[in-house]
Amino acid sequence: MSARDAGAEAALLARGATLDVIGSDLHRLPRIVVGEVLARHPRDGFAEEIAATMQWLHGRRTRAHLLRRFGFQGMAKRHPLDTSPGTPRKEK
Repeated sequence: MSARDAGAEAALLARGATLDVIGSDLHRLPRIVVGEVLARHPRDGFAEEIAATMQWLHGRRTRAHLLRRFGFQGMAKRHPLDTSPGTPRKEK
């Protein structure tokens, strides 16, 4: 989604949601900031919960159904913040 097409707020919301759900662009954030956010808003059970909603909440011919078919649940479960509890990520 581009800011030009949907507006800056919509574009930032989409990017933030993608980062939150599958970890996209996580490498762009400073480790200390990620740690502070996780301290205030832990991800406990998030991956399992979001993956479970993809199983039963959405009908055929929906975007969620398409995402499920393309492996969204696996991407959510392999989020870098969830694969190493307590360790936001390694800096390069």
